[in-house]
Amino acid sequence: MKHCRYTQANSIAQTDPSILVKLGELYEKEGDRQAAFHFYSDSFRYYPSDLNVIQWLGAYYIEANISEKAIHYFEKASLIQPNEIRWQLMIAGCLRRCGNYTMALQKYKDIHSRFPDDIQCMQHIVRLANDLGLPDAETYANTLKKMEKTKYFKYKDSQRFSPSKRESAEKTPNARRPSTGSRKMIVDKLDLLENDSLLDSFLPE
Repeated sequence: MKHCRYTQANSIAQTDPSILVKLGELYEKEGDRQAAFHFYSDSFRYYPSDLNVIQWLGAYYIEANISEKAIHYFEKASLIQPNEIRWQLMIAGCLRRCGNYTMALQKYKDIHSRFPDDIQCMQHIVRLANDLGLPDAETYANTLKKMEKTKYFKYKDSQRFSPSKRESAEKTPNARRPSTGSRKMIVDKLDLLENDSLLDSFLPE
């Protein structure tokens, strides 16, 4: 029934991106990834600024082991949200999976210059510097240790002077829970893909 309703709506408004997204979501729930990809791609063509669609398409290409195509979508997302580090990390991760290790390392360095407190970025720098046998790998490793130590002490201080998140949630009436559905699945999947160690186990080589 839902398919019929949205298919009919699509026949009337063939360029409506919201209808195309809904059809993509429905086909994905049924496990038809190719049909879902078709509708998400059409939606992106008519409205290329929908971050949920951009995330879906980027994740699709990474899962298909075509990371070079995923870069295009994450670059688009980074233009929409220039201060969101996630997109930058995804671009760098895709470069690494494509085998462009030198470019990936430079990208991570660029990210570090903009987001100097991000530990995940420095972890990637250390890993690549070691893999490439660079002489400054030890320097990066020492920087990472200092960052992790700083984060640890900040965490300990926050635990001493602030109530736990659980206590705060219990005291807050009608606390908002994470949304469910296709959009949450996309975000959760990208959380996995951001982490290179998980990326290798999540995706086929």
